[in-house]
Amino acid sequence: MSRDNLLRIKIRNKKANLKSIKDTWLDLAEDNPYSQFLITVMAGVNQLERDLIRMRQREGIDLAKQEGKYIGRVKKYHGNHAGMNYAVQLYKEGNMTVKKICEITNVSRAALYRKLNKEKKV
Repeated sequence: MSRDNLLRIKIRNKKANLKSIKDTWLDLAEDNPYSQFLITVMAGVNQLERDLIRMRQREGIDLAKQEGKYIGRVKKYHGNHAGMNYAVQLYKEGNMTVKKICEITNVSRAALYRKLNKEKKV
């Protein structure tokens, strides 16, 4: 089932209707093929707008990268992060569980394992 059909079904299940007082042609209160068509068109326009926004955003990011203005997200656990370094040190000592190390250092379990795997490869 297509996304448009799912949207139509969702709107119908919630008993949502749209009836314009000024424009008599815009009446989605009745269950007829014309109102189904209007919902489909509105959903298509909405999807087009979202795709255009994403495309412009991507173009802007690419342009900023070319100009050296966009570097990306700053890493939370950089090389000099005290908590991460302490967590690795505690792990290598082998006296504590990973859960306990993460509680003490406030470092996520996934980040700790990524760091350990990275060090293992190097």
